[in-house]
Amino acid sequence: MSDSYNNKKIISICIPVRNESKNIELIYASILNILKNKLVEYDYEIIFTDNLSSDNSFEIIKDISLKDRKVKGFQFSKNIGKERSLFYAFKNTNGDMVVQIDCDFEDPPELLIEFVKKWEEGYEIVHAVRSKRNKDSYSFLRFIFYRIIKLISEDNLPKDVGDFRLCDRKVINKIIEVDDQDPYIRGLISSIGYKEFGIEHERGTRINNKSKFGILNYLSNAINGITNHSIVPLKLATAEGF
Repeated sequence: MSDSYNNKKIISICIPVRNESKNIELIYASILNILKNKLVEYDYEIIFTDNLSSDNSFEIIKDISLKDRKVKGFQFSKNIGKERSLFYAFKNTNGDMVVQIDCDFEDPPELLIEFVKKWEEGYEIVHAVRSKRNKDSYSFLRFIFYRIIKLISEDNLPKDVGDFRLCDRKVINKIIEVDDQDPYIRGLISSIGYKEFGIEHERGTRINNKSKFGILNYLSNAINGITNHSIVPLKLATAEGF
């Protein structure tokens, strides 16, 4: 979906936000520097989706959007969760490619350059693969989850792949068609069947605020992923019923 004004391809950047007031301007400046100095042949739009932050995150987003007309901000009336907020962002993109990235710098924005190169080579899904990362409270749980869902899923879900990825417009259109009210986006993207490429990177340590994703969020996300991409729970329930 090219920009008819300057005929440039458009990169849409989707950034979910929840109490990230210390990081928003930093991630915006970092991404803008890459877009304007390393990806100059592309146009861009940046979409922030705010899950009703209790700090001044949305005010910061509004200030940025007043200075940069290519920045959009949406705030929900309640915390609808990261996955649904990303789904909403996808619906409001215009790009030929769509990138989702968190606001905390655990995933390096500089990888955008490699993402776009692989898209230019014909890959429709390019995702960051965590080859190594600093340990935190949930590292082992994530490690186990990725391998369990890989083992029991009917879909070919890649291991150690988080939320940092690029998708071609046709992939995003397919996701929007599904219109899942409780999506597990990383599984949904891989289940569609387009050409994928993984780029390994060492995931960093988040800066400033602490993670808003607690143990209950991880468990909810894990259950959602398993029930959306495996019939094993249904088989177990049926066996228990008998």
